[in-house]
Amino acid sequence: MTMGHNGEGTGVIDYRPNRLFAVLDGRQHVDAAINELAEAGIAESDIDTFSGPDDAQRLDLRRRESRRLEGLRRIFVADESRVAPLYQRAAEDGRYVVRICDRRKESRHRAAAILARHAASTIVDFGRFGYEPIDPAATQSPPGVGPPL
Repeated sequence: MTMGHNGEGTGVIDYRPNRLFAVLDGRQHVDAAINELAEAGIAESDIDTFSGPDDAQRLDLRRRESRRLEGLRRIFVADESRVAPLYQRAAEDGRYVVRICDRRKESRHRAAAILARHAASTIVDFGRFGYEPIDPAATQSPPGVGPPL
C-alpha cells in the first residue's frame, strides 16, 4: 500500500541521503502526522508511506544490488543495511513506514519532532555521510515550537 507521490513506482526503495524514516502504528497517526507536516511546509510530494507485504519487499535492501557493488558502496556511504530490516519488518507487520525527503537537516529534524508527536518510533535521519537514530522522546516539543521549515 504505497502512498507516495515521488514517482518511484514499484522498485526497491532507496535509503539515499537526505531522507528521514519513521514507523507509525496506525492509519490515524499517519493521517494526522501528514496533515501537520503539510501545515509545517513539507510538500506532499516529499512524503511517502509504505505498508504491507509488497512494500516490505521493496524495503528489503538485499534485492537492490550485487555483493560486490554493495561492498564498494559501503566504503563510501553509510551502511543502512543495519536499520533497513526494521522498516521491512514494520511494513510486513502492517505498520506504516513514513519517509520524508528533504535536503535540509533542520527540516528533517523538525519533521522528526512532528512524527514523534504522532507516536512514531524507529526514527532515523539518513544524512550525507551516515545515519542518525533520533530518540522520539528527545524531540518532544509543543506544536508550533521551533524554526519554520
